[in-house]
Amino acid sequence: MNTNSNQKSGKTLIVVLGMHRSGTSVVARAMGALGGKFGERLMQPVAGVNDKGFFEDVDVNAINVELLKAAGSDWYSMMPIDLDCIDASLLDRLQTKAVTVLRDKCADNDTFVLKDPRLTRLVSFWRPVFACLSLRVVYVVAVRSPISVAKSLARVHHFAEEKSYILWLTHVVAALEETKDHERIFVDYDLLMDAPARELSRVSEATGLQQRAEALAEFEQEFLEHRLRNSRFSADDLDVVRLAPQQVKTVFSAMQRAAAEEIDAYSSELDAAAEDGRRYLESIEPLLRYEWRLVQHVEKVTPALTEANARTKGLEVALQDSEAHAANEIAKREAIQRYANDLEAQLRDSEAHAASEIAKREGSQRYANDLKAHSEHLSVGLEQLKEEHESVISALEALQSKVASQEAALRRADHYIAQVFGSTSWRITAPLRALRRMGSWRNR
Repeated sequence: MNTNSNQKSGKTLIVVLGMHRSGTSVVARAMGALGGKFGERLMQPVAGVNDKGFFEDVDVNAINVELLKAAGSDWYSMMPIDLDCIDASLLDRLQTKAVTVLRDKCADNDTFVLKDPRLTRLVSFWRPVFACLSLRVVYVVAVRSPISVAKSLARVHHFAEEKSYILWLTHVVAALEETKDHERIFVDYDLLMDAPARELSRVSEATGLQQRAEALAEFEQEFLEHRLRNSRFSADDLDVVRLAPQQVKTVFSAMQRAAAEEIDAYSSELDAAAEDGRRYLESIEPLLRYEWRLVQHVEKVTPALTEANARTKGLEVALQDSEAHAANEIAKREAIQRYANDLEAQLRDSEAHAASEIAKREGSQRYANDLKAHSEHLSVGLEQLKEEHESVISALEALQSKVASQEAALRRADHYIAQVFGSTSWRITAPLRALRRMGSWRNR
């Protein structure tokens, strides 16, 4: 084991290694209780992914991302990463940049924590960088059940379980093989969550880094929350997982035993498990390369597919808008038709009303004509009555004249009779008249 005998600066670099979603952020943050610093340029927390933060330096992360891209790979590629395929000038530039960046970050910190899961498979690139800085390097390997990792990857990245188990194996095999001759310690994520003080005390004793009570209290009270742990599994639980290769079970069992100090951190059991895992990965390398080509092809066509989907959605929206517009137009036309029908009905009613009014007027006209004819007839009758009246008046006047004449004659007769009754002869002949009346009575 190389214990960094060439250290000159007295500074310590804690390098946290481990698979993505295996608790590397929690382990890195725990190193703060041992005096570790993280610098000022950290990735921001992401809700639902890493709520408390990643504790990854953005400059180091950028170098790793560029390095993987230059190698034709990425963090989720299962195939081996070949740094030799990178152009030498580009590799020199990236390594020189890494030296400058890391020297600047360690300048004001006696203990600096370096964490990026990508770095786990890129230790061979970074080891010469560490050597240039003459730092004491302590590798802290995060240990977490592959089942928990697979579940987390499925939740966050929608990875298939088979892919997640192989990815876990590629990362931990690289971590085991690249650090077997260097100072290292294994930290079990679940044990750290259960008893942070005990685990950090163990790391402190193994590395000589001083544990700080205040920092530990802050870590326990403000950072560790059991709700952040979605699952917990042991090595035995892998026995019932058919999708995980046997090598995953073997490697995890050895790492878990090393974290529990059941075996030494440099035990041959770890070396044998790592060797078995590497041989398995080599045996399926053609499949891994093929899978990566498929992934790259999917990523290549995904923008076009996304654009096509976006256009399709746009067309669907446009179609929906057109259908809605058409429906609206149809509704308008139906409303207009109903309005026209209403107007037509009103027109028919108006025509019927007008016809009724005309009929009424014609009836009134006929009635008026009848009244006129009747009036004319009455006028003729009135004229006749007038003439008759005048005739009657004339006759009446003649009658009156005649009556007046007769009245005058009667008056004269009365006067004459009066004279007769008053005469002497009338009185002498009175007995004779009486006898005549009596004779007339007897003859009846």
